Amino acid sequence: MKIGGRITVTHWFNPMRDIVEKHSLDYLHNLADDIRDEASDQAPVETGALANSIAVVSSIRTDYAAAVNKARSLRPTHGDWGPALGVQPEPSPARDEVHIVPVVGYAGFVEFGTRRTPANPFLERALDIIMMERAGDELQSFLMLMFRGKPDSIVRIIG
Repeated sequence: MKIGGRITVTHWFNPMRDIVEKHSLDYLHNLADDIRDEASDQAPVETGALANSIAVVSSIRTDYAAAVNKARSLRPTHGDWGPALGVQPEPSPARDEVHIVPVVGYAGFVEFGTRRTPANPFLERALDIIMMERAGDELQSFLMLMFRGKPDSIVRIIG
């Protein structure tokens, strides 16, 4: 769309879009970091490899290699079974995605269970906990913005 024959909206919009995307990705990274930290707390601990192997991966930042190294240092073999610890391949997220990845190969068996072992959905619990915490904070911020910080207005609308 052209305005006045000289200035196009795209000249203004493209830099703004890049700024919004960067801030959105930063927000998602912060959210993913919180979910990863909570998942580490929720993960069952035998050797600590699972709890310490959860990586946050995006197109701008990754801690995948550090998570793999930490997991391998905590559980270099499968005990009597012998082979080295299997790891998930590093994902290649799109420009606007952030992945939370437990890198140890057995994480899915823990999360979803097997026919012999019940599920222990540590990632799902972590997501629920963080989303509930954030939902309250985000709703409060939204309401304060909408009513310009006037708590009596908010009370009238809610109550």
